[in-house]
Amino acid sequence: MNYEKAYNELLDKYNCLQTELVRIDEERDIYEQILRSTKRTVALINLNREIIWINKTAVNRFGYSLEEVKGKRIADLIYGPDTDFSMVPAAFENALKGISTHFEHLLYTKSGDKFWSKTEIRPYCNSHGEIDKLIIYGMDISHEKALQEEIKEAEIRYKEIQDNSPDVIYTIDLSGNLLSVNNTWTTLLGYSKTKSIGKKINEFFYYEDVHKIIQERQRLSTGDSTSFNVDVRFKTKDGNLLWVNTTGIPIYSEKKEVIGFSAVSRDISREKREKQLKLLLTAQVSDLLCLHDAETRYTFVSPSIKEIAGYEPAELIGKPSFMFYHPEDLPKVIEYRNRNNLGKLYPGESVTLRYLKKDGSYTWLELTGKTIYDEKRNITGAVTCCKVANLKKEEENRIQAALEEEKKLNELKSSFLRFVAHEFKAPISVIRALVELMQMSIEDKDVNLDQMEQDLNGIEVEVKSLITLMEDVLVLEELESGTIKLKMGTYSLIDMLKNVNERLPFDWRQKATIEVEGKEMGIKGDKKYLELILKNLLSNAFKYSEGKPYPVVKVVFSKKEVKVTVKDFGIGIPVEYQEKLFTNFYRAGNVGGVDGTGLGLSIVKKFVELHHGSISYTTEVNVGTEMIVVLPVRGR
Repeated sequence: MNYEKAYNELLDKYNCLQTELVRIDEERDIYEQILRSTKRTVALINLNREIIWINKTAVNRFGYSLEEVKGKRIADLIYGPDTDFSMVPAAFENALKGISTHFEHLLYTKSGDKFWSKTEIRPYCNSHGEIDKLIIYGMDISHEKALQEEIKEAEIRYKEIQDNSPDVIYTIDLSGNLLSVNNTWTTLLGYSKTKSIGKKINEFFYYEDVHKIIQERQRLSTGDSTSFNVDVRFKTKDGNLLWVNTTGIPIYSEKKEVIGFSAVSRDISREKREKQLKLLLTAQVSDLLCLHDAETRYTFVSPSIKEIAGYEPAELIGKPSFMFYHPEDLPKVIEYRNRNNLGKLYPGESVTLRYLKKDGSYTWLELTGKTIYDEKRNITGAVTCCKVANLKKEEENRIQAALEEEKKLNELKSSFLRFVAHEFKAPISVIRALVELMQMSIEDKDVNLDQMEQDLNGIEVEVKSLITLMEDVLVLEELESGTIKLKMGTYSLIDMLKNVNERLPFDWRQKATIEVEGKEMGIKGDKKYLELILKNLLSNAFKYSEGKPYPVVKVVFSKKEVKVTVKDFGIGIPVEYQEKLFTNFYRAGNVGGVDGTGLGLSIVKKFVELHHGSISYTTEVNVGTEMIVVLPVRGR
């Protein structure tokens, strides 16, 4: 026998065992570290249920040290009056059979505090595979238990809320079968809960609205929507229809799959009836009825807005009403609103304003408003009623225009009286004085024929001046009264110019230069008054440029009009007198002793406008004046 070889083999086995023991010790250290650091409480007990060892977590949780618990029964330390240990004997029996058992019960700490623990009892086998010890694991689940209680209480409260909710609450599966309904289902619709469960929800909807609900549920099923809100009708047990606003959401499984739907239906029958009544009322009323919030935004607009201003009611909802009022009318609308808010309007008081139509134009409205308050007298909005006031405004404008016209006539009469008092007095006084001198000469038989001829010429001049004045006044009266009727014809403007030039006073004749540009075309109008226009312009040009170069008349023909410019090189018109140049009986302050009535340019302007033309001028003091008349033409 080779003892050395046997010794070496034994030595190798010894070394292997030593190595295995070291490994086992290392693993034991690791396991002990894990047991000490785990969040679960761990206790090792013998088959007499006496504690052999506990981990650090158990020491911290229960308040006992390892020395205090060794050899003591676990039940004597942590069980209390509220502990339910009815399942413990069976758990121990299972552990002895090699079966682990879980259960929950209430435990006590050393200081008497209670907490919920989820406990597991496992068998522990020795090296021979025999169960000679038990391991007890514990996990503090007090927080989870508290949450469970809260959830349970919340579920109870939710069910109470559901059952006592004024709204119908129900759940259905994917096929539309009713899974649950609350008490309001019976109260509102009249169907019993027990007989309704299991039936198709679509059976309870009015047939015209079923497609709406199906469509919305399909959108939830496919994920195209996370909720829906529609107005539909339920059929009540007694055969009536009930309008409800229904909001639905999907019910998900733990795998986030849609397995059904939950819905809440609020009774809106009264709202629907009121809305229909309001629409019926407003649809039959031509006036514009509106509701506004505290910021003047529209919350309701009657359908009559379409006919009045061209808008659909929905186009105005949410927009401030003031943005549709004419800017010039805003101050009086704001003043009206402020007095309305203070309750200072008299009964029926209204405000007339211009309202912006959809096409950009304005229409006149007569607005009456009433402020709305809450129970604390805070302003919550206003209600307004508007009547179309175009005819009324037109009548007001017509009356105002008539008043203005009457005022102008009164002013004209006053001006005329002042003018007559001034202008007639001088020539009549001259005529009277000359006549008296002639009478005295005749009575004294001292007649000087040359002097008498001179006096008669003076009388003739003054009489002609009076006749001219009266003619101008009569023409003005016809213009102001609107009795003039033009006798239209087509005439040569150049011929009329020459004719007027021939009829001017002798010392002016043939002295105005006439220049023509373009192909001459006939001018349409009343020959008498066209010549009157030219006569007045030429007369003024000569009168106010005595001793200066002769006036120049330039006639320019174009395709649609003729422009006549009468240019003089005379005294011009000072700036301060230009504004009233075409006013009746008005003369500039620099005319000096030049004869005139102050009616010529006023009459010219009116006749030019009657012929659909225009008149303008350029002027400079001591340089001259250009009077420019533009008239429409007609080819000859």
